[in-house]
Amino acid sequence: PQPEGAAALDRIAQLNIVQQLKHLVAYPFIRSRVERHEIQLYGWYYRIEDGRMLTYDDASGEIVEVTPGSGGDWPEQTLLRMAEAEEELWDKL
Repeated sequence: PQPEGAAALDRIAQLNIVQQLKHLVAYPFIRSRVERHEIQLYGWYYRIEDGRMLTYDDASGEIVEVTPGSGGDWPEQTLLRMAEAEEELWDKL
């Protein structure tokens, strides 16, 4: 059965993440950097109602929950850079 209501909207948003990642790697300058392991692309989905973080897992092709030890653990320095970048974006609005 197909998801309905909020579950269907969640699934559409998650599929959009996958589609956007595909769009990004269609650019040769991005694809080449991904292939050389100079950059990594992540597709995250945050469920605000329960605080769960989901991510696209390239190996399985599925959206999976980020849990401790699942590869979704980020060094503190990376998290700080992400927070600073987000703050800069909000400041520009």
